[in-house]
Amino acid sequence: GVLETARIMLRSHGGGQVMLSDSQHAFLPMLHHWTPQSCPEQSPHHTLAEMFVEIDNAQVSSRSIEMLANLGHQRIGLINGKLHHAYASDRLRGFQKAMAKRGLNADQIRNDAVVESHGYIGALEMLAEPAPPTAFICATTVIAAGVLKAVTDRGLNVPTDVSVMAHDDALPLTRAINFSPALTVTRAPLRDACEPLANLLLEHLNGTPANKLQQEHEFEMIVRGSTGPAPKGK
Repeated sequence: GVLETARIMLRSHGGGQVMLSDSQHAFLPMLHHWTPQSCPEQSPHHTLAEMFVEIDNAQVSSRSIEMLANLGHQRIGLINGKLHHAYASDRLRGFQKAMAKRGLNADQIRNDAVVESHGYIGALEMLAEPAPPTAFICATTVIAAGVLKAVTDRGLNVPTDVSVMAHDDALPLTRAINFSPALTVTRAPLRDACEPLANLLLEHLNGTPANKLQQEHEFEMIVRGSTGPAPKGK
């Protein structure tokens, strides 16, 4: 049925966000690289004819910076996905806005592929700067794995010298709880989108316009051992 079709589409795209427009047939969805994008009032990437299930990705960055700033971090690096993905541009926008609100420089940013090597190289480059970040926000747990390796290779400790956090889609191969130390994350499990998406597809098949089928879901913040107070004097 429709529910199983939605689950198959999500599984086969590794978490692809599925959006459906009124101008398309019911089972010709536009598949976008996951992670869910922010709501249409905030994001320039949606049209009013799209159906979607998503989170507010600008707020993902904002809440991450709020937590790190409360721990005393002032130099925060963002290692993000490629900006042609809406989630990545929304995260960047949220990062820049939240940093500016606190009077902090938002100049330590990398936007590239969601692979471990991107996290590793980006973190190594930033940590070699005269004023390196004391904290990193990573677009995914895969990127965070590379950042953690870079911190270790620089002879630094997480979280004593550098804090690291990421967004977690709860994919089985990169479970944040299995990192050492366990990874602080914003979290929105991909599987939680399956049933709501299937229900939206059913409603659309029954005649509800796509622009009436737009859902924004909450994400959670889970604090673990990879984040701590900014090092003194830095």
